[in-house]
Amino acid sequence: MKRIAISILSTIFLLTGCGEKENKKNEKKVLIVAQSADAKSLDPHATNDSPSSGVMVQIYDNLVGVDKNLKIVPSLAESWEEISPIKYEFTLKKGIKFHNGEELKASDVVFTFNRMLKSPRVSHIVGPMKKIIAVSDYVVQVELSNPFAPMLHHLAHPASFILNEKAVNENKEKYGQNPIGTGPFKFKSWTPGDRVILVKNENYFKGASDIDEVNMRVVIEASSRVIGLETGEVDIAINIAPVDLNQIKSNKDLTLLEENGFGMNYLGFNTVKPPFNNKNIRKAVSH
Repeated sequence: MKRIAISILSTIFLLTGCGEKENKKNEKKVLIVAQSADAKSLDPHATNDSPSSGVMVQIYDNLVGVDKNLKIVPSLAESWEEISPIKYEFTLKKGIKFHNGEELKASDVVFTFNRMLKSPRVSHIVGPMKKIIAVSDYVVQVELSNPFAPMLHHLAHPASFILNEKAVNENKEKYGQNPIGTGPFKFKSWTPGDRVILVKNENYFKGASDIDEVNMRVVIEASSRVIGLETGEVDIAINIAPVDLNQIKSNKDLTLLEENGFGMNYLGFNTVKPPFNNKNIRKAVSH
């Protein structure tokens, strides 16, 4: 997802920037992205919603990632070994720096997953984890309570982003508004209900982006996001409404990007609050 996002950001800039005059080459390259909702938190363990993940994916990295063919690929971990059906060993890449200058160490990974297991929002994603230990500064072992085939894919989930122990402890309950990761962009500011501004990580271990700044704006109305594209006010709009698809497709200055997804929609009931504490009401809605 992150590789695709960075690729799209770079491609969009190249497409929109090819008409620039020579004297504008040194101007700051800012990408404006319109989201349908504001982030709830930039702490991966405090929320599991799409708008928040859309921002966090630019700030953090996982131990492993998933390519477009659903194959597990290296990220912060350069390699891993399945020692047994319930034990994995990960070897971290050396020299990776968090945005606060701290080097990524195995202790950060241990801290991250132990903290994640205590979160009521995302602990289920790594539920089978039983023990996480640092074998050395760059080697981590993860022991499960039982064999769990999709464990590596769960480690590629946004909730499994690796955190810096020092940054979390320093900011405590305010960490969600002061995130520190290893990702391609660093957090700069957040105006709730309006925008999140990210700036390029010059020392990103996968290579610095061509984009200097990403401005993640909140534009709730789907039609307003389309208008923003048409006027050039925004470069990328996320969540295009079905009614606007043909309008996008018929505009030669815009490109509609579509891919199959693995999302699942569901209706959840709070069974301890009326009226859904009544089983017959729940059955009626199901029917």
